[in-house]
Amino acid sequence: MTIASCGSVSASTLGLPNSTAIPAAKATLPKGLFAAKIPISAKTKQHLVSGIESITMLSLMRASNTALAEGRRIPEVLVIGLRLHDRNAEIPKDIVELIAMQRRS
Repeated sequence: MTIASCGSVSASTLGLPNSTAIPAAKATLPKGLFAAKIPISAKTKQHLVSGIESITMLSLMRASNTALAEGRRIPEVLVIGLRLHDRNAEIPKDIVELIAMQRRS
């Protein structure tokens, strides 16, 4: 299996277990997915459209694929990569929050 990466960053380069890595074929998340589910501000939509080149799932850590016990409040940890159009841009915190809000965990 080829694991997902965002530039040079992958689950392996982050030191995460291979069992948590997302297959490259399933890793890319369409930006429209996040804009379609809930109403978002014009500013956030602009950041999503013009600031983000791609959103990639790199790793999903759960009790079932790690040696860790499931937490009561945090049953899983999703590691994502955001490829920005401008490499020197600040990380758009509103986009990170938008993505985090849509995970059931």
